Amino acid sequence: MGMSAHPSDYDVDRLRRHVRSHGCAAALHYAAAVDSTNQWAKRIFAETPHGSVLLADAQTAGRGRFGRTWYSPPGVSIYMSWVVRATDLPAAGVFWHFAAAWAVAGVLDKDLPDIEAKWPNDLWIQGRKLAGFLTELLYTGSRPQGIVVGIGLNVHATEWPSSMEVRPISLEEATGRRWDRTDLVIAVVDALAQAERLWQAGYATALLQEWFRKARWQPGQTAYLRVQGRLRRGQIVAVEADGSLRVRLPETADVVRLAIEAALGWRSQGKPCEFRHAE
Repeated sequence: MGMSAHPSDYDVDRLRRHVRSHGCAAALHYAAAVDSTNQWAKRIFAETPHGSVLLADAQTAGRGRFGRTWYSPPGVSIYMSWVVRATDLPAAGVFWHFAAAWAVAGVLDKDLPDIEAKWPNDLWIQGRKLAGFLTELLYTGSRPQGIVVGIGLNVHATEWPSSMEVRPISLEEATGRRWDRTDLVIAVVDALAQAERLWQAGYATALLQEWFRKARWQPGQTAYLRVQGRLRRGQIVAVEADGSLRVRLPETADVVRLAIEAALGWRSQGKPCEFRHAE
């Protein structure tokens, strides 16, 4: 991955050319600042083709799950969204939520082989959050017609608001060097395009199983969950096909099911996640 001696502005022309080179990535939309790239995607979804990338240099109201704030100052990090038109929901939404984490972790794997995945949507290093993913359903009227996957990746940030409960970490802090944000976005788009090809070819299950293994979400592994507002430690008993977990709590031996749809804040679509298998 490329380095630069100073923080670099995005090379937007280069990014647009690269995004257009992927058959499954239709267009790049860039803004110096928006409220959030996911909210932007919701506003323009009606005229946004499948595979479009929305990128901003800053967010004035960046969000995580359940309305939590995502610190989004200009010039230091990546704030982007990937728009997918799909009707096979919730399966497509679940796939793309985990595929985005798979993509970003794959881009960083050479430099950060010890990256950790926190279920269901964060990447951590050295005990601090490096990246997060917010996957939301996109509606036409009352029916979901697609999804938007928001990706936040801390790149150059070294100062954080004192109000943050857990201090995040950036790539610069974790590796001790500068990163080129344009190169990073290109690498992430390439990885998302690869995930698209695997989805279309019927290898969704294979990608998810690969990610669950890499994330160490396997029976016998430790998982952390919130029960009635308390952070609890448990042991994974089973991993379902859609990434939902069954976790045993050591204090009571109760087995709790962590449903992925509930964890992502979606209303249930009334049908199970089913993934196509390649023949």
